[in-house]
Amino acid sequence: MKKNQESNSPGRGKWNKILLIMKLKIMLVLISCLPISASVYSQDGKISLHAENVSLEEIIWDLQKKTDFVFMYGTREIDHVRGLTLDVTGKTVQEILALCLKGTGLASSVTGNAVIIRREAAQQESRIVRGTVKDERGLPLPGVSVQVKGTTAGTSTDTRGEFVISVPRQEEVTLVFSFVGMVKQEVACKAGVSALDVVMKDDVTKIDEVVVTGYSTIRKGDYVGAITVVRGEDVYVAGETSIDQMLQGVIPGMSVMTRSGQVGSSPKIRIRGTSTLLGNQEPVWVVDGVIQRDPLPVPDETMSMSADVLEMREIASNAIAWLNPIDIETITVLKDASATAIYGSQAANGVIVITTKKARPGDISVSYSGNFAIGQRPRYGLYDLMNSQEAMQFSKEVYLARESYTHEILPIGYGGLIQQLQN
Repeated sequence: MKKNQESNSPGRGKWNKILLIMKLKIMLVLISCLPISASVYSQDGKISLHAENVSLEEIIWDLQKKTDFVFMYGTREIDHVRGLTLDVTGKTVQEILALCLKGTGLASSVTGNAVIIRREAAQQESRIVRGTVKDERGLPLPGVSVQVKGTTAGTSTDTRGEFVISVPRQEEVTLVFSFVGMVKQEVACKAGVSALDVVMKDDVTKIDEVVVTGYSTIRKGDYVGAITVVRGEDVYVAGETSIDQMLQGVIPGMSVMTRSGQVGSSPKIRIRGTSTLLGNQEPVWVVDGVIQRDPLPVPDETMSMSADVLEMREIASNAIAWLNPIDIETITVLKDASATAIYGSQAANGVIVITTKKARPGDISVSYSGNFAIGQRPRYGLYDLMNSQEAMQFSKEVYLARESYTHEILPIGYGGLIQQLQN
């Protein structure tokens, strides 16, 4: 009971609180002094280091143990620094690193409590070049872009056409001058040259596109009709034997239709639709100024013609079947009414003007083009032929419909008897 009264006395509890407060104050003072002492030691502390034939990374680890510095570096950048031998006493970290990094292309810098090791920036010597840019009439050109070729360094001329630019100190650098409406120009600036006078030329683009109408050659800018010009090499398709088959889907407003599956059949060409119901609907073909006549100049879609004539038109081909597509230079399609002023009413279906390749001065050149195709030998098994019953039924239907055979057939069987009766 007596002990409890002594431990719980007011005086003893007061001293305990005072001691606790003093301890806390001492701890706060020590904590506040720790960074200051570490900084002083890290920045100005002298250390000793002894190493023989070691790498830079091993020296950095040793310094990190002896100081409060934090080292930041790239492993690949310092990997080549090896074979270092040091025996220093009373040196700072910066002095030790300066000895280690001498001649390695690396440099160290201290930021607060961190040491950063990085590669030194390449400092290339430069020189100043001045100059003036004028046009062909001797007038200064303001706003001309001046750039060192291969770099992003550049400038522009002032209101007097003058410029000042810093270029690398090399044996020769190239300056690129560019301006809207002027031809881009490259000027070589050799070592020792500090002044340039540049004359820029006007960029004049002449319109040399022409339209070949057959009778004459007109500049494209002077022709007001509806035309389409393509080059022969742009539409050439290997394996095709006629140019009309290659024009399918190339000329706007022109349709190319193949109506027969026979080998060598001629496609039908229509420019801007059908222009007549009874007359010829084929366009006019003009090759090097000469109008090519249709080998069969008869209407091709008139039902009054016999079936033999219609079939003949499918295999007779068109007016330019003789022309080798490889020999074609350009193809011009005249599609509007202005073509009738040149060729008359026959141009109502459109005009296709073809110019062939011509000889050019120079060296002799020989070109060759060929193709090879393999097909299956025809045999009866490839065709869906009628049997005897189907042949009899077909002949019966021909007789009942009062139709006639379009070709002579063998005078045998039921079909031969019907043909004799009709004759």
